[in-house]
Amino acid sequence: MSGIARLKTAAFVFAAALIALSAQTVAVAQTCQATWEDLHPGAAYGLGAAWDTVRSRLVVFGGDASVGISDKTWEWDGARWIRRDPPHSPPPRYMHAMTYDALHGVTVVFGGFDGGSTRADTWIYDGTDWTQMLPATNPRPRGGRG
Repeated sequence: MSGIARLKTAAFVFAAALIALSAQTVAVAQTCQATWEDLHPGAAYGLGAAWDTVRSRLVVFGGDASVGISDKTWEWDGARWIRRDPPHSPPPRYMHAMTYDALHGVTVVFGGFDGGSTRADTWIYDGTDWTQMLPATNPRPRGGRG
């Protein structure tokens, strides 16, 4: 094999190794990022929060973060953040009203902004799943928690 052929082969092997290393680096970075994002809700503008007095947990939903408008549900149990993945969830939103209804034992979300419009829907969370409520009368769409 000539010197040029050996050089081309070595360059090819080096390039292949570099590509494999880059792919592994990206895979590790993606794994680390997913793990980091699963540790806490992150910074978000206009998220909703309510204290669940029965379960002694802070329930957090939605918000507008650098990655977009969220439809994630998180709970703080006093020691750690827990990401909940209920079967149903309100659409992504921020600046929505959120409170705990002690009489019914549920967290309530109403309205907010979804990035294109102002919402007028009502959802309740029982600690396991979100359910959309369809009352006979509904307030007008609103955001800004008011």
